Amino acid sequence: MSRRTSLLLPLLLAACSGGGGGGTPPGPAPTPTPSPSPSPSPSPTGDPLDQAINDAAAAILADTCRPAGPDCAWTDRAYSPAEFEMAPGNGEAVLIIDNLPRLPVRAIRFRKHIKGYFRLGEGGAANAATTGWRIPTALWSALDRFSGPTHVPSQRLAPIGDAAKQAYPDIAFDNVGHGSTVFSLLADNVPAQPLVLLDSIDLEDIAPTRYCDASGTAAVQAELVQAAQRAADAIVALMRANNVRFVNYSAGHTFQTVRDGWQAACAKPLPAEGVLRDKLAAYAPIYAALFGTPGVLTVQAGSENDGLHDAPYDQRIAAHYNRVRVGYFTALTSGLDDAGRGDIAALQGWPARAEADIFVNTGVLPARPWPFNRTPLLQSDDFSTALMPVTAAHTSWVTPLALARMVHLRFSRFPDRPFDDALIAAIFDAATPALCPGQWDNRCAFQDPMLHGQTEAVRLGHRPREYTGMP
Repeated sequence: MSRRTSLLLPLLLAACSGGGGGGTPPGPAPTPTPSPSPSPSPSPTGDPLDQAINDAAAAILADTCRPAGPDCAWTDRAYSPAEFEMAPGNGEAVLIIDNLPRLPVRAIRFRKHIKGYFRLGEGGAANAATTGWRIPTALWSALDRFSGPTHVPSQRLAPIGDAAKQAYPDIAFDNVGHGSTVFSLLADNVPAQPLVLLDSIDLEDIAPTRYCDASGTAAVQAELVQAAQRAADAIVALMRANNVRFVNYSAGHTFQTVRDGWQAACAKPLPAEGVLRDKLAAYAPIYAALFGTPGVLTVQAGSENDGLHDAPYDQRIAAHYNRVRVGYFTALTSGLDDAGRGDIAALQGWPARAEADIFVNTGVLPARPWPFNRTPLLQSDDFSTALMPVTAAHTSWVTPLALARMVHLRFSRFPDRPFDDALIAAIFDAATPALCPGQWDNRCAFQDPMLHGQTEAVRLGHRPREYTGMP
């Protein structure tokens, strides 16, 4: 089980979502803010898109479907990669690795942007995963109408989301899980990138017998490492086959997560500490693939940790040259310019500076009533039909924002360069430029991408820089 999932299991159960850590105990996972609808229903403008949106909303409001009622028409639809179609799309895919045992309802509208959905099976093979959705037919028709191949920004569709909430108050739509929340933060913010989804990378799933063997023998350890290597090779092959250039990894493995997740994974008493450390060490080939594959840029959620002995994959080491670790700060007014220059004395980043390479602003204060500024970190609603500020600060939630910034740098600063390790180094250099004397390595590690519209959704004209849902 990943670090950020295991630490927040109570929050997953209570709030239908999960996340990373914080300088203080984490608050609840992101939920809709108690504010007006993220976008007002558009007034008649003669725009055919507005008319289509209003027609779809009216059809939902006219629906008589209830969970157990006789007048409910349901649509059952399986996800199919054959539906993949983007226009336009630049072909450089984003791989989301997270807890995704199924695809959430909010993925329906983006399913034509999902190039593939995979799961690592026993032995380490990356297999196509299956999933499906069951929702009222009127709602399916509305979401399908705006599912592509052309990107329709989520906030344009607020009347549809409002109508669905009004028409189906008693239907529980499946958007549960850490990966669902990560998806809600990323899909609308990288509108030209194909999405590839991978459901977790845990050795208890890849090689359960060897992982749960508590004997500590060299033979068992060798077989576990071999399984991890096969999984690593499968991940690299998946990246190459789908032209993955960016990876969002809001997770990790440490000695603590291996120890604390042992009972749930293996249903056995804890083995000796040395055995648990061997289990952690077996992940090395997988992390080498994630953080050191040529031409693939990985953004990982940072974490407070106890150093190399307990968290070997969270350290800044040469072998992980294509990985950037993400932290956060929460400020209504950061005072930072578009390069990250400014007075950071009042900005409190998490985790510690040595444990993250970049800190991005959420623009939302982490306590009720969660006040937010005019450029907050946004996530989509249950149907990907509106945007709203997050209500919790976690490294898991800001990692998609950092990735969106890396994509923005690639196409705003280096659009014509081949995607290789030199380009990745240039993107990292531009993300935290050496323009801040007094900071570590003179790097401007504190950044406010939402304030400066430094995402592709804004650059391509799909979102205004300022959040339009504010009263």
